[in-house]
Amino acid sequence: AGLIQEKVLDIAPAGVLFLADLPPLTEDGQAQQQVQQCVQSAHAVIVVLSPGSLESLSQLQVIVDAIGEEVTCIPVNTPNFRFPGPDFFDEEMPKLLGEQQAALVTERLRRFFKSITIAFTTYASQQVLAVQAQAAVQRIPRSKATATAAVTTKESNGGRVSENPRIPLK
Repeated sequence: AGLIQEKVLDIAPAGVLFLADLPPLTEDGQAQQQVQQCVQSAHAVIVVLSPGSLESLSQLQVIVDAIGEEVTCIPVNTPNFRFPGPDFFDEEMPKLLGEQQAALVTERLRRFFKSITIAFTTYASQQVLAVQAQAAVQRIPRSKATATAAVTTKESNGGRVSENPRIPLK
């Protein structure tokens, strides 16, 4: 993540926020609101996928918010990340989130995984990692206007973008 952060700071001198910088999600919803505000103001969200990522309620919330807010979402996968198959969406998501939330969250996750991920081979040389980090950074729009114009799919309800679902905490 350090290499990606270094490359991002070259084009975003105002800074970078990592999800690890935020408090864990809580029942009162304050952390969820903070995450949503960060996502809404972002030019892009880089999601680093590692083993167990899709079991993290915080990471799921970021993906759901980014897709719902039409923020450019850049998936980066590390070694040993297992891409979800049909069983994950049909069986695991309802277990993790409950039947009610699973449908909308699953639809957004499927949209997220339509983007080609960038492999980030953590055991590779510094030179290879620098090239892979640069590939992620090149997908970041240079401005919020560019990011909005680049979005081709819209989720709407009578002209209004639908509200992002809250990931239920268990």
